[in-house]
Amino acid sequence: MRAGFLPGDELWAPVGVEAQYEVQVCLPRIQSIKVLDIGKRTELILDESELREQIAWGQLRVRRRGVMLAAPKTNRSPDEDAATLATLRMLSSLDSLRKQRQLSLNKAYITLREQLVAAQAPDLESLPSLSHVYRLWNENTKGLPVRKGNAKKGNRDPKHSDAVRKAVIDSAGLYLKTKSTWTLAATTEYINQQLQAPDWLRNNPDVKEKDRKVSKKYVQRVIREDLHADPEHARMDPQDAIAAKAVAGRTIRAEGLFERIEQDGLHLPWLVRTPYGDSTDVWLVHAIDCYTSMPVGWHLVIGAPRTTSTLACIETILFPKAPRLEALGLNYDFDIYGTPQQIVADNGAENKSDRILKLSRIGIDFVRLKSRHPHHKPFIERLNRSLKSYLQTLPGCTRFDGKDGQRDPAALGDPVMTIEELERWIVRFYFEYWANHPLERLEHSIFIDSENLGSTPLLRHRTLTEKLLRPMPLPISVDAWRSVVFDWHVLPLSRKSGITYDTFEFRGDRLPELIRKFGETEVTVLVDRDDFRVVYVLDADRETLIPLVNTAAVPSTPAYSFVDAKRMLEELRAENVDTGSEALRRDIFNRSAGVATATQKAPKPSKKSATKQASSKQTTKHAREHGAVLRSASNPLPPPEPALGHPPMAGAAERWASVPALAVLSRKPKKDGQ
Repeated sequence: MRAGFLPGDELWAPVGVEAQYEVQVCLPRIQSIKVLDIGKRTELILDESELREQIAWGQLRVRRRGVMLAAPKTNRSPDEDAATLATLRMLSSLDSLRKQRQLSLNKAYITLREQLVAAQAPDLESLPSLSHVYRLWNENTKGLPVRKGNAKKGNRDPKHSDAVRKAVIDSAGLYLKTKSTWTLAATTEYINQQLQAPDWLRNNPDVKEKDRKVSKKYVQRVIREDLHADPEHARMDPQDAIAAKAVAGRTIRAEGLFERIEQDGLHLPWLVRTPYGDSTDVWLVHAIDCYTSMPVGWHLVIGAPRTTSTLACIETILFPKAPRLEALGLNYDFDIYGTPQQIVADNGAENKSDRILKLSRIGIDFVRLKSRHPHHKPFIERLNRSLKSYLQTLPGCTRFDGKDGQRDPAALGDPVMTIEELERWIVRFYFEYWANHPLERLEHSIFIDSENLGSTPLLRHRTLTEKLLRPMPLPISVDAWRSVVFDWHVLPLSRKSGITYDTFEFRGDRLPELIRKFGETEVTVLVDRDDFRVVYVLDADRETLIPLVNTAAVPSTPAYSFVDAKRMLEELRAENVDTGSEALRRDIFNRSAGVATATQKAPKPSKKSATKQASSKQTTKHAREHGAVLRSASNPLPPPEPALGHPPMAGAAERWASVPALAVLSRKPKKDGQ
């Protein structure tokens, strides 16, 4: 039986650290309780029914004689629960005998014992002594728990004295420093040495000898109780702890197709073969639709990702993937692409270019997260982990026991895959495993969505688009994409040199048409930084782009970036410096000015030994050159014919054949009247 309110009961708020009220006396005549407001030190009379209701709904808690009257927070064993139930039944039997026969508790206990002996009941062995029964009876009458459980038993005195505990706290700072080299075992050993030091013993003479040695477990408990609840967090670099120790907040949830796309650059733990050598500096920039968890874009690159890599991945999100899949020898009955509403990426250097900001022109909100906040893009991080784990048995992988870079494939004799073969396996993982693999977050969505949309990414996408007829966002046009990722310049148009940009001249079959339309004036020119072969002039309709081709490029020229093209020219010019010609020119000037010159030998060209660079950097450089070749193959120069909607320009022979005969010009002076 549990008593009602008793004098001395403390009423606590669920989140409070101190009691709010203390019960003074019960007033049953008016069904109220007289309490002391501890904070204000005033007496109040509160309605008993309201207090009971607040206790029932968890808005108040009752603490009686140091025990909080609430459901136990410890997970007790079934044996403890059975023992508690047997004790309550025994007390109930004693109370019934006492009331029915008007007996004292002592007489009721003797009577119950005699009944159990006569019936040879097994409960006789568990019947406590009379003194124990008196204690249980008093506890139950006052509404306190009759059994404290095993967790409440034993010695409650501290294991070590306060002086020893203080010594542990003073020395534990060595262990809690950021990036500390002190281990817990070393810290414990150091503390034990301090406890045996003469100076410490002299200042703490009352400490017993057995109390002068502490265990590693005790040190760890003191650190957690008095210094830091999570010592690992205190020892970590603050920048690393942001993500590693992040507290889960609100759940990130998208509400529609392509509403939120997460994109990330992932270092792939493989040694791959490129046309210019082997490299382990392989990166994958890929993206996932958060509503369906379907991969929607990818781009592999040798070397750290750059802005070009980010834009190349976004391009695969916007446009059909069938040409790339066909090049990889793959074919699927779905091709998911369109214009996303939002793209979420990290704060890497590849995402900070001004070209990324231009995505807003086509309605894409590109969000850069704070540094070291991968937990803010959990969908792509989950895909990263699954991809590496699923494909780690492929040859050339550097993963061992779940950690990248822990094995050397070349030293172990692993066969090496090409970059194209690795990409093929990655795409197959996307569309054959991940797309058809049940995901827990999609399974749990049945409690949120109005109907079951499917537990796999592909099934969810097909349910939305084929069954519920949800529309996919439309893609943008190629010209619109170029207008976003290309640089805009206002440059003069010349009938002789065409467009001059960054020391290169751009002409072509469309130049006469532009001269007729605009004349020799300034026009708007769009330039792709990653392709020096062509620039585009914005037509008068502000939509059509007219290409002009670099005079230094032919259809077989790789699509070098402007930076790489200029670097190649500078390196070539540096190799071809003719110091002899400079000396000759100097001698000519001196002789012309009447200055005597001594015959000097032409200096020999310097032979500087090339610095040997790391093979991986050389491979990255050559891989980027190879990427320029691939870009030129996938994006060939515009043909000599004009774009659709413009009259075709005839060949040279046809143009001259169609020119009408010139009129004969007579040089004789005309007579008057003629």
